[in-house]
Amino acid sequence: MALNVFGKPIRNHALKVMPEYQDKKVITAVDRAYEALMMKDADNKAENAQKFVEGLKPKYAAALISTVCLIYNATGNRLTFIRSHDWEGHIGDYPYPLLLENGQWGAFLHVYTEIREADQFNNYKWETRRFLNHYSSDMLNGCFSTVITGFSDVMDSDYRISPIFE
Repeated sequence: MALNVFGKPIRNHALKVMPEYQDKKVITAVDRAYEALMMKDADNKAENAQKFVEGLKPKYAAALISTVCLIYNATGNRLTFIRSHDWEGHIGDYPYPLLLENGQWGAFLHVYTEIREADQFNNYKWETRRFLNHYSSDMLNGCFSTVITGFSDVMDSDYRISPIFE
């Protein structure tokens, strides 16, 4: 398990020891997702993930803008990292978790290293044009990052959110 992943995976065998699942013949992803959601704070895993990522912030300069990122997997199945795109900044020392099992927290820091001002643009004929009126950097733009995961708004018969994976 990666250093920035917290908690024990919640799989079928974890549910089989619970009284409500002992006689159930088929445990579904919805069952695993529901139990993961109910146990998101079990064994202090949420607190440990938060402390870990907060501990990453001092490694960077005091003036640096950073975003604490926490992901919890309550899909009922494994989340697998596919790709990311950073519009501004970059991921800190610990990358996105490659695998995040059901019931686990992932923690990482996104850092924004500098403010850039636009001073040159190209028009549709690729002629360079100077932009002489620079804008002020009084406001910070923040960090922007995207991670591809999955979600669903489908509800099961017990009105629980149903993961897209089954």
